[in-house]
Amino acid sequence: MVSTKLQLGSIALIAVILLIIDRYTRIQPLLDFRGAPLEIEGFQMPVMFGNRARACGQEFEPCPEGTKCGNGLCINTDPKPLEEKMPIPVLPARI
Repeated sequence: MVSTKLQLGSIALIAVILLIIDRYTRIQPLLDFRGAPLEIEGFQMPVMFGNRARACGQEFEPCPEGTKCGNGLCINTDPKPLEEKMPIPVLPARI
């Protein structure tokens, strides 16, 4: 007869293996498809000057031409349209 500790250990090992398989078959492709977190945000990213975002506001210099102050950082005045990363199919309603 197999001991209880061996049974629990084998169940735990199987659970960990299933979690790893789930990560690589279901979750990881979704993460790879979505891209970097900054690419999927629904808000405008600040204009970068060198490696830093330029601060704006009452104590700071005004934003350069083609940008405006938004939440304390200079942002573009003409944002690029958002791309549909994962299109959701729209099906007709059933009658």
